[in-house]
Amino acid sequence: MKDRPLSVTIIAWLLILTSVVGIARELLSTTTADVLPQRSALSEELDAAIGYITLAVSFVSGIALLKGL
Repeated sequence: MKDRPLSVTIIAWLLILTSVVGIARELLSTTTADVLPQRSALSEELDAAIGYITLAVSFVSGIALLKGL
C-alpha cells in the first residue's frame, strides 16, 4: 500500500489544528456581543451555530484525510 503524499498529511493536520484553535478561541472568548457592532442579519445563536458546524466539518475532514477516507 502506498503512503499518502506529504502535502495531504500537512493539509490534514492544518485542518485539525485550525479547527481546535477556532473552537478553543470561541469557548474561551470573553468578548460580549454588546461590545461588538451588529454585522449580520442572523441572530447571534445562529451565527455561532454556523461557526461551530463549520469548525466541526473541517476537523472531521482532517481526520478523514489522515485515515485515507
